[in-house]
Amino acid sequence: MFHFNMSLTRHDLENPQQMLEQLGQSLAIIIELLLPLFAVIIIASVGSSLILGGWMFRPANIQPKLSKLNPLSGIKRMFSSRSVVELIKSSLKVAVIFALLYTYLDSNFSQLLGMQKLTLNQGITLVMTILFEGLLLMGVALLIFGVIDIPTSVTST
Repeated sequence: MFHFNMSLTRHDLENPQQMLEQLGQSLAIIIELLLPLFAVIIIASVGSSLILGGWMFRPANIQPKLSKLNPLSGIKRMFSSRSVVELIKSSLKVAVIFALLYTYLDSNFSQLLGMQKLTLNQGITLVMTILFEGLLLMGVALLIFGVIDIPTSVTST
């Protein structure tokens, strides 16, 4: 794709229609490349919700409930003990994820700064390694949060 976008002639650059066609073709290539990833994400999200609670589509849930528009009941729900507990849990999750990310980036800071002395291939390899390890660390942390949080959420409802 890099070669495709960098092989334009001067005439191509002066023609706005050609530039739009080039952009459209590039976007089509990107979408084609990312489509399998999006499919996996959609299947995983639908599958995980089906595993947790099953298929729960009810037309009655779509109908508007005017009782839900009462601002006083909304304020009561907003400041209930359950919502305060959920706020504390979410804040702790964000703090732990931030601390993990900060610690990980801090431990790799010298490598990232020294990357400018590497060749292009070495630099790309280093960045991909750091990115993969960081994503793996975040994934494990989120998995641990899920393993802890799902049973507590199911038993509290």
